[in-house]
Amino acid sequence: MATVARGRLIAVIGDEDTCVGFLLGGIGEMNKHRQPNYMVVNKSTSINDIEECFKRFVKRDDIDIILINQNVAEMIRYVIDAHTEPIPAVLEIPSKDHPYDASKDSILRRAKLHCKVAVEGLYCRVAAEELYCRVAAEELYCRVAAEELYCRVEAEELYCRVVAKELYCRVAAEELYCRVAAEELYCRVAAEELYCRVAAEELYCRVAAEELYCRVEAEELYCRVAAEELYCRVAAEEL
Repeated sequence: MATVARGRLIAVIGDEDTCVGFLLGGIGEMNKHRQPNYMVVNKSTSINDIEECFKRFVKRDDIDIILINQNVAEMIRYVIDAHTEPIPAVLEIPSKDHPYDASKDSILRRAKLHCKVAVEGLYCRVAAEELYCRVAAEELYCRVAAEELYCRVEAEELYCRVVAKELYCRVAAEELYCRVAAEELYCRVAAEELYCRVAAEELYCRVAAEELYCRVEAEELYCRVAAEELYCRVAAEEL
């Protein structure tokens, strides 16, 4: 007898040649209820018998694997398809007269379906991650664009401030220039006024000096006339 881990059995449902071959390999076993772990299917075996045997093997807790000829499995395909538990595992095997067809195997079809679902799920995840990356990239682009716009606005604002300061400096310089020009003009006017005053005083002094000179000459002439008159008087008295 051959068993799997922890004393679990391998059950066989198939034609006589298949069952005999596995029984010769030592898998035959009877449980405590004197129920074998195999079933020989022949032309006289009904589908109900096969179905009941399969269900009985599934319910037994001492069986981990059920080997069944694929042509026999086709007779109870709806029952096998309804079995979704991992244990006992149902393995379809070929028989002497019926080769194995992978397209009919419930486990392979279920595995392909699971693979498709897994691939679709993986594709959806990849698409979701790609969408997330795109959204993140667009968000990053928007942030960069916003920061760039903010920098441009700050640069323009700074430029406006610099231009305003430059304009203010120019206005202040022009105002200072006007003040200096006005002070210079005021100084020139004051200098000309002072020059005019000095010239007027100098002219006044000259006129006063000339008047004084005339007075002195007049007095000197008067003195000469008086002296001559006195001289004449003295000469006349002397005569």
